[in-house]
Amino acid sequence: MSAAEVLQLEAMRERSARKPGIPLRESIISLSLEGLRRDFPPRETLLKDSRTGRPIMVRGKTGIVGGSGGAGKTMAFTMLAICVALGRAWFGEGGFDTAQGRVLMLLAEEDREEIERRIASISRAMGLGDLELEILTSNLVLLPLAGQGVAFTSGGDGARGELPETERPEEIRELLREAHDCGEAFALVILDPLSRFAGFDVEKDNPAATRFVQVLESFTSKPCGEPNVLVAHHLRKIGQDEDREASQAIRGAVGLVDGVRFAAILSQQKVIAGAPDLLRFKVVKSNYAAMPEPLELCRPVDAGGTLRVATPDELETYGALKGGRGSKSTDLRSDVIALLTDESASGTEIARRLKKGKGIILGVLAGLEADGVIQREGRAWAVRDRSNGSETDRGTGPVRAPSLEGPETGTDFFEETT
Repeated sequence: MSAAEVLQLEAMRERSARKPGIPLRESIISLSLEGLRRDFPPRETLLKDSRTGRPIMVRGKTGIVGGSGGAGKTMAFTMLAICVALGRAWFGEGGFDTAQGRVLMLLAEEDREEIERRIASISRAMGLGDLELEILTSNLVLLPLAGQGVAFTSGGDGARGELPETERPEEIRELLREAHDCGEAFALVILDPLSRFAGFDVEKDNPAATRFVQVLESFTSKPCGEPNVLVAHHLRKIGQDEDREASQAIRGAVGLVDGVRFAAILSQQKVIAGAPDLLRFKVVKSNYAAMPEPLELCRPVDAGGTLRVATPDELETYGALKGGRGSKSTDLRSDVIALLTDESASGTEIARRLKKGKGIILGVLAGLEADGVIQREGRAWAVRDRSNGSETDRGTGPVRAPSLEGPETGTDFFEETT
């Protein structure tokens, strides 16, 4: 270690000693009977699943979204920033509803022109008018930081429970506190990518990863306005037999995913000539909230990289081309009915046995249920008993898109898990 590095490390340790955490005595709380019996208000949420209305990510928590190279993490995060600033659904209709609020976005790999170009492209694809663009300019604060040193943590040992910070986290806390004090608190802080903001040892050392998450948590304090903090990160190389959508696929020390309260994976699906460009967004960890069904996303060629929820037709086209053979929707309905006539089965089992994508099968099941042909039995599906009603054409009706509000019976169609 050079003399300059030694001096820098000593300076950071000195700053840490001057800025201890909150004394433990001040953190003591006393429980009371009245307090435990009170009605607690529901948690505020940043994201909800528009398909079910259920919370996905509660306010004031940290999260990480991993994605493979070129999958569109920065595009997805920029879309999220715009959607939160406007109170729009992330990924459009059928995606995740957002709570409107101000957004602070730090982009360590982008310059001003590039991020403005990206936002302009997304705005056009979303069809934003002048009024929404005005709101966007007020609610979205950008820090393009390409070429700047932005690491939050140094290589200190943390043996005394200290956070060996650089000067950058305090700069961010100052921005957040000032916004909160003047009544314009931020609802969301986005950091892209983690590799630029993390210290050199964060991705390989669990204690360092934990200290990095603690720094992120300091941004969510009450004086800072209790915003959510989301970080974009990469996926590690996955073995042939490993689950590409498990939390372990997110690169780095396990302390990263263990420490945050929310984690998701954005994965690029296999590119097939003539098929839609599909991606999949799967929540793999969601403390205090529900685990939603994955979102099947499409990146249309004429939308400048903007992502949206894929349509049933796009899913079926992709599935047919991936399998190398097509199937008419009426034939697929008949295949599903024939299978369920013999025995009940889950959507996952039907997809496996018919060798179809689960997204396609979910669309067929939704249409058949809406037509009164099938019904849910726990997590399985079965042909509806028609002994007390008139017969309905089972094989020729159109395949309907899954209802975003859920079936009229109150059954949560998207509740099924694999």
